[in-house]
Amino acid sequence: MIAAHTPGPWKIDAGNWIWGPDGFPIAACDQGAFEHNRAGECCANADLIAAAPELLAALQAVADYWAGGDAPADIDAQIRAAIARAGGAP
Repeated sequence: MIAAHTPGPWKIDAGNWIWGPDGFPIAACDQGAFEHNRAGECCANADLIAAAPELLAALQAVADYWAGGDAPADIDAQIRAAIARAGGAP
C-alpha cells in the first residue's frame, strides 16, 4: 500500500528545507553540497521537490483529458507510469 503524500503547496526556505502546508518538513537537500561547490544543484533539487505536488496534479489532469483515447499509446504509458511511481492513481 502506498501512503498518500502531503498535499501541496510545498515551500522552500533559505536552508533548502521543503515544508508542507501543515508546517512539517517534507525533505531537505543535502546541506553538505555547499561544501562541494554544488549549491546550484542543491537549490535546483529543492525547486524540483517543492514543485512535485503541482507536477503530479498537472500530469493527472493531462491523463484525465486524454482518457478518451486521444493520446498516443507510448505517451499515455509514460504519463501513467509516472503517475503510478509518484503514488497517484494509475
